[in-house]
Amino acid sequence: MDVELAVDGDPSGDEARSLRRWLLETPEFRGRVSLRESPPDPAELGRRIDAVVLALGGAAENSAESLLEVLQGWLSSRRRTPAAVPFSLQLRLAPGEITASVSAELANGQLDESLRAFIDELTARLRSNAEVACPADVTRPPGEITDGPAGFAAHEVRELARVFNSAPRVDLLLRAAGLGPELFLAFESAPNVLAYWTDVGHQLALGRSPRGRSRILAVAADEFPANPVFRGAREVPPGPTG
Repeated sequence: MDVELAVDGDPSGDEARSLRRWLLETPEFRGRVSLRESPPDPAELGRRIDAVVLALGGAAENSAESLLEVLQGWLSSRRRTPAAVPFSLQLRLAPGEITASVSAELANGQLDESLRAFIDELTARLRSNAEVACPADVTRPPGEITDGPAGFAAHEVRELARVFNSAPRVDLLLRAAGLGPELFLAFESAPNVLAYWTDVGHQLALGRSPRGRSRILAVAADEFPANPVFRGAREVPPGPTG
């Protein structure tokens, strides 16, 4: 799920770049922020910035409140800048879908109500996605290992969270599996260890790293060969004979 933040009245793209820098200063958003650009018109010298894109697929639901804090701080800083050009910020949950439009002008010192409504809707969608990423029931046979994008089953998430429950242990596991920790949400940014591994599983299901699930579970099984969850994930059923 992507959030698009488009700055209307910013032909130079300076305000969009400023917003991007603010988002990148938030640890849980690092690696999730990009610029959507389009080719320049004949009279323009460079590519035109259409929107700042924040990829929140698999993010914890409190990421919506983190986004609100960034936007509050950034909008406040722009209002204090004397040379700032008046602009408005449009927030979308899908291309062409404007769900909030916030003026850079402060209205009676209060936050625009449409922004609060947008954050509430975003929180609900992130919560719903988390429930889908980590269902209550196991939906994948323990011995199944796929070569394509696949996330963790619910019992695998719980076991990873139980065993690999600190930033150093997670870092070592991911690097041993050939996956950089920077591919996923920062461990310290997750509300708890279960939410962290749920996010990792969701990112793998989206194709963040081919065969990432089997590589992580294989390394975990090497480290804990007696663990039935990790061992079961490595035991691929033999194919038909004869």
